[in-house]
Amino acid sequence: MKDAEENFFSKPSRLQNIEFGLMLVVISCLFALWTDQKEFMFGAISLGFVALIVPVVYSPLTSSWFGLAKLLSKISSTVLLSIVFFTIVTPVGLIRRWIGKDPLQLKAFKKDQSSVLINRNQVYSSDDLIDLF
Repeated sequence: MKDAEENFFSKPSRLQNIEFGLMLVVISCLFALWTDQKEFMFGAISLGFVALIVPVVYSPLTSSWFGLAKLLSKISSTVLLSIVFFTIVTPVGLIRRWIGKDPLQLKAFKKDQSSVLINRNQVYSSDDLIDLF
């Protein structure tokens, strides 16, 4: 668990700090356009200069931002896959069981000495190996 915590809040690189600073510049410019206040544009210019000259200033914010993004990606992927599984896969499986479908022949498996494998008796030629996918 300690490795996961160190992984979430690792030290960002110089390029990541610059990118984070430029992201703040874009957000500040959008606020300036949205609110029609010039103060946000001056803030964007100063944030841009800091991002390009001394990007290490953004290091704590960058590491927490990327840590939050990693944490949310772990949580959201688990939640989304669980929702898909319980809303699609589980009902389909229950309906197929209720209907009596058994494509894997699990009921016939080990009932007697015969095999549940299907012998297809197909002779393959060289044309079958062209454009497999």
